[in-house]
Amino acid sequence: MIALVPVELPEPSLGERLVAHDSQFTAADRGWSMLRDAINDGIRLANSVGAGLPMLPTESLEELLVLPFSGDYRAIRRNANACGQVRDALEVWGDNFPRVGLAVTSCWTGAASAALLGRLALYAVAGRAVGSVVGSGAAVFEEIATVCERLAVRVEHELALLGRLLLRLSRRLLEAVCGPGVASLALEVAVHGWSVISDIVHDICLVHTLIADLLTLKATVSGWVTDWRGRLDLFTDLRGAWAA
Repeated sequence: MIALVPVELPEPSLGERLVAHDSQFTAADRGWSMLRDAINDGIRLANSVGAGLPMLPTESLEELLVLPFSGDYRAIRRNANACGQVRDALEVWGDNFPRVGLAVTSCWTGAASAALLGRLALYAVAGRAVGSVVGSGAAVFEEIATVCERLAVRVEHELALLGRLLLRLSRRLLEAVCGPGVASLALEVAVHGWSVISDIVHDICLVHTLIADLLTLKATVSGWVTDWRGRLDLFTDLRGAWAA
């Protein structure tokens, strides 16, 4: 018997980041993770004496805020990796049938032998055909993952900007209220007009704009998903490739 090539099909690896991400959001996410873990340690300590406090979520800011908008691009790239591995495995699987055929011809002749050789040849062709279809899915998944990651970076940028605006806005509002006081502020506006708090008004408008942009982005993603599902219809060709 001619030795067959073993079919390797390991668990596909999680995809890597391939696009430059927002550095400020990444730093904030790293800081959140460290603070969250420290706070959760304190909550566990308090709960040990009966405080009954809920734990903070263990997910990163990316998992909590970004991926629900963009989709998990690393998991999508895992699908691309899986397609490539299945394609390679099917090629090896298909190429093993001619090896079986060589072993058959060395010890078996006649009509039955010819029929078996014909069937083995069909299996070899089917294996390569199915592998080709699955392999083409890798490119589609990779393209989807890249779009999702770029979308994730855009969401990161919007959230980082929104965070900076909220911090600045809260500081200015506190200064306006706690500094001259509400009555003094009202008098300033009455005398000089809204220009005295134009920076606050501007930031409030920017916050509304950023939130509207994120909501619009969410609606846009829904439309993209429909198109991406159509791109994955290529997998419907698998049954035809196998039947062939």
